[in-house]
Amino acid sequence: EQAGGAATDTTRRILEIVPESLHQRTPLVHGSKKEVIRIGRYHSEPEMISERSPLFGKRGLFRA
Repeated sequence: EQAGGAATDTTRRILEIVPESLHQRTPLVHGSKKEVIRIGRYHSEPEMISERSPLFGKRGLFRA
């Protein structure tokens, strides 16, 4: 994080998670702070995906 990156489980910083058991597993998203925030928004605002991503948008031969 000191180098401008971030690591989360999509909602909480990894270093702030208190383990509940010895072999607990948690999702991990790490990389540049900007990209980690973007992935976190995909999880918190699923409707955002179809608005900005051409992969999940409307498809057809003719665009309106």
